[in-house]
Amino acid sequence: MTDIPLQLQQPQYRFIVLKSKSKTPIQKWTQTTNHYRYDNPYIKRHITEGGNVALILGTKDGTSYGNIIAIDFDNEEVQQKCLPKLPKTFTIKSGGKGLLHLYYKTDKTRILRITKEINGENERLVDVQGPGTIIVCPPSTHPSGKQYTVHDNSPINFIEMKQVKETLLPFHTSKLKAEQKYKTSQKTQKAKTGLLKNITDLGLTIKQIMQDLGMNINKNPTECIFHNSKGKASFSWDNSKGIYHCFGCGEKGNELTLLRKLNGK
Repeated sequence: MTDIPLQLQQPQYRFIVLKSKSKTPIQKWTQTTNHYRYDNPYIKRHITEGGNVALILGTKDGTSYGNIIAIDFDNEEVQQKCLPKLPKTFTIKSGGKGLLHLYYKTDKTRILRITKEINGENERLVDVQGPGTIIVCPPSTHPSGKQYTVHDNSPINFIEMKQVKETLLPFHTSKLKAEQKYKTSQKTQKAKTGLLKNITDLGLTIKQIMQDLGMNINKNPTECIFHNSKGKASFSWDNSKGIYHCFGCGEKGNELTLLRKLNGK
């Protein structure tokens, strides 16, 4: 395959260019710069020359990229248990472990990470890639040399985010998930209505949020939750200042920014 799959050849979808056999962006992209339609001459030339591409997912800061999410499996057992419960849809087979990326249109784009706690460490089982994140797609090549390929050539189906969570959350066995704490606390309800002005009212630090999400806090920088990275070391943070920045995808902000992004705000 030398073209972006037909299901992704839609004017509302945007792609960024990656290095050859890599998940690393060549250009720093923003909401208005350095992303391209499938038929842009630059991205077509980039693919012809062997470069990789990634699709921008979700709706971020009011900019919509088609309200699309990707369920990104990282555990084969969980994948096999979830597939019968999810609608048939356009699906990509990863060039890494050979596991699946299921593409869906949805009512509410969200980022979700499902992890399993093993000996005090969180093992990633599946991610829902959403607002402001990217996912590598065909005709790209994984760093291993294997191709990303179309596994199911169906149209991109619709799924409610409620069904996504009902299917995936039972597999989440880590003690605490920041998104759940954010949604259930009384002070969080104030945040949703715009009444929360000070992050200290919520009582969460950057490090605590990262740990709750299953991110590796034993190294700084570490792997970013907003995108996949070859080096797994692009997300840096300063707990004393309450700020973070990813030099891979450009995401940055404070504790409240991080929580709001995870909820598609």
